[in-house]
Amino acid sequence: MIDSGADAGARDGGARDGRARRAPSGRWLGGALAALWLGTLIPSAGAQQAPIGAPLRLGPPGSTALPVPDRVLPPPSGIAIDGSPKPGADSVEIAPLGAIDPDMLGTSGPAGDPFTQELWRRTPRDVATVLLQRLPGAIGSAALRDLQRRLLTAQAKPPEGNPPPGAPPLIALRAAKLVEMGDSDGADALLRLVSAKLDEEPILRVRVEQAILADKRDEACAEVTRQIARFPNVFWQQVQVACQAAAGQDGPAGLGAQLLREQGFDNIGFFNLVELANGGRNLPLDKLGAVTPAALILLRAAKRDVPADSLAASAPGVLRAIALAPELPLPTRLAAGERAAGFGALAPAALSQLYLSLEAPPADIANAAALAKSDKTARARALLFHAARDQGNPVTRADLVRAAFDSARAAGLYAPTAALYRPMIEEIPPTADLMSFAGEATRALLIAGATDGARRWYDLVRSRAGVEADATKLQAQLWTLFRLAGLDDSTFEPVRLLAWYDAQSARPAAALADRATLVFGLLGALGDKVPSGAWLPLLVNAADAPRPVPGTGPLLELGAAAADSRIGEAVALAVTTIGRDPAAAGTLACTDVTAALRSISLAPAARRFALEIAIAAGG
Repeated sequence: MIDSGADAGARDGGARDGRARRAPSGRWLGGALAALWLGTLIPSAGAQQAPIGAPLRLGPPGSTALPVPDRVLPPPSGIAIDGSPKPGADSVEIAPLGAIDPDMLGTSGPAGDPFTQELWRRTPRDVATVLLQRLPGAIGSAALRDLQRRLLTAQAKPPEGNPPPGAPPLIALRAAKLVEMGDSDGADALLRLVSAKLDEEPILRVRVEQAILADKRDEACAEVTRQIARFPNVFWQQVQVACQAAAGQDGPAGLGAQLLREQGFDNIGFFNLVELANGGRNLPLDKLGAVTPAALILLRAAKRDVPADSLAASAPGVLRAIALAPELPLPTRLAAGERAAGFGALAPAALSQLYLSLEAPPADIANAAALAKSDKTARARALLFHAARDQGNPVTRADLVRAAFDSARAAGLYAPTAALYRPMIEEIPPTADLMSFAGEATRALLIAGATDGARRWYDLVRSRAGVEADATKLQAQLWTLFRLAGLDDSTFEPVRLLAWYDAQSARPAAALADRATLVFGLLGALGDKVPSGAWLPLLVNAADAPRPVPGTGPLLELGAAAADSRIGEAVALAVTTIGRDPAAAGTLACTDVTAALRSISLAPAARRFALEIAIAAGG
């Protein structure tokens, strides 16, 4: 959000009265918003094609708005929100629609779902437009990722007011963001609701990008051929060149590449890919940047590795497509698959298949745990998965799973690894000879959503607490996780906070104080009354080192939106505040987001987010 010093006083008032704080036209944004929108969304002639889901290329200010279709195609029956067959009457259903504003299209949730028709009530359209455009494509928190998905797919009345000049329709922004996230099912479900009569560039571009990432190159290229005369801009020309090069049409591809150069498009990595797809050799790709759908077509045609920095910069939807592309080298696919899984774009079953596609010498699989101590690559983690999957001895399997989690933590992949290993952990019996694995098993099953299995391991720990010192310590540590997750309904006893504090592993006092501040803050945000005495050791041991501090504007606006029940605005601000790396967001942002979600009737999501944060912090 934009926040100026001149508006500081108005913002204070807005926290008390959200309706009075805003004018329907978004007065507080004014000309600055229009300048921001146009400056960030309209790339210059020399700009590289924006990544999938990034701001869509717009027409000039004052261009004609997209027409409302005469008729909206009825949704297919029996489809759930994720595109799968409906399992039963309680599933999310696509609502029957009439002739309505296409920006209202979406899916309706079950009774009591806060994502209602009034999702954007009291949020001006220009604000909603900018919030949707700024949503992150890569989200490290599964809880926030699910909220963003629900926000983007929900059927709701469009916000009132006017959009920024030249802005695409909200339906295009929503679909583009789903594609960027790698939520192909959600994007497909949304696009199926859009009438074929709505054939302006933003919607057509999303359809082309989605087709490329869904391995439907011929379909995408045919659409580009039909539309290139209507939209002769860099995006369409770049995809046309990629289609021609992949089809072996050297002459047209070379001519198109020259035209791109003349327009100021200067991505040398892309042009090298065009030549590689046409049989060139030994051309570097280090200047490629984030992989776009057009670049993906060329990479598959050239069968080339993707540079590590390009993988790191690429959107989850592109990473998923790279992981599933059989033409690409397996090391690239493994690395892309892990990153895609970390952002929820690749399902655990798909990551499992990818790991198992690695053909390795039996000796490497047998020594997987030892190799993983020095090898920090995706290959080492694939070897561990092979070894654990083939191991029948529960104790040995537990040791391999523990080694896999050690490697995953170091790579920032703990949550997707927990989901991947969930079936294996559930096969390991919680017995006394596996007490050393109890903490690892409980945390992994909690984060993977297997609460029954987590309880069984927790019960084992509690049965031995008071008898074994390690079990007593572990019970105190795990109690906070069950409390955060809403799985401990006993009366809150502040003395247990002291037990948790004393049970923490040896670490510097300042680091322990930071960790305790986060856990106590999350508990408080979820409604538990943390007594002032519990904060005393934290105050004494607080470090002087600087902490990550989120922008105060978004946090203040988040609080105001939540207090005014502006659900769509609050969810968008919460997700944007945390972003791709929850661990880097800081304690204040995490606790404020947790409290805000709880206050707008999203307590399950708030608890899931708090649990993720606590476990990521070593809880």
